[in-house]
Amino acid sequence: MTPTRRTLLGLGAAGLVGTVLAACSSDSSGGDAGGGDSGETITIGFVAVGPEGAWRQANEENIQETFTQEAGFDLKYAPATSLDQKSQIDAFTSFVDEGWT
Repeated sequence: MTPTRRTLLGLGAAGLVGTVLAACSSDSSGGDAGGGDSGETITIGFVAVGPEGAWRQANEENIQETFTQEAGFDLKYAPATSLDQKSQIDAFTSFVDEGWT
């Protein structure tokens, strides 16, 4: 993978993390962003990038443990089977096409 692609992939991953974190924050009314008492479920799509070490595995496990049905989320998780960038882009594209963003 070229440095430019690696940088773009890193920026894309950082943007995804920022989106996920924004979905976790409370709204301006002090309500629970996860739906809380409103009963509204928030759908989140997460595309795993690949096995690059224990920290990545721990991050993915944390995301799966955090965005649960009980917390008001519907997590659409696309596990990485390899570092194949095309499969990651295809998974992300399917999330966008289905309106999960």
